[in-house]
Amino acid sequence: MPIEPTAQPALLSAPGAPAPLPLIAVDVGADGLADNVRDAALERLLGMGLARPGRSLLPAAPTPAPGWHARLGGGRLLLTGPAEHVLYDGHMAAWPALARAVADLGGAVLAAGHIDLHLGADVIAAVHRAAAAEQAVVGLVAATVTV
Repeated sequence: MPIEPTAQPALLSAPGAPAPLPLIAVDVGADGLADNVRDAALERLLGMGLARPGRSLLPAAPTPAPGWHARLGGGRLLLTGPAEHVLYDGHMAAWPALARAVADLGGAVLAAGHIDLHLGADVIAAVHRAAAAEQAVVGLVAATVTV
């Protein structure tokens, strides 16, 4: 995991879904911090409407977490939470199928926490590992794609 936040996208196959769901994984960048500080970051995300994931990584609620929004475009992602809290504002590539999935859904599955998103990482596997270690939270967030 990096010291600074990083984000990577993926398409998540979901049982019963007609098409893969867009997934945005955000490593909150807590490398080298004490466990209690890392735990506090997860607790803050839980307090902002995200939840512990099930085995499928899908949020339990089929509606967006209140106050969350992701805006993708121009190779960037702006991810804000309740009260305009900026969780991530930086680079994130989005290929046409991902942008189309976000536009079709009007949202994305967000996984945030202590996720090992190194260069070339299998994003879905990294999120599963973090979730199994109780180091990630998820939610459905409203999302738009700009050009």
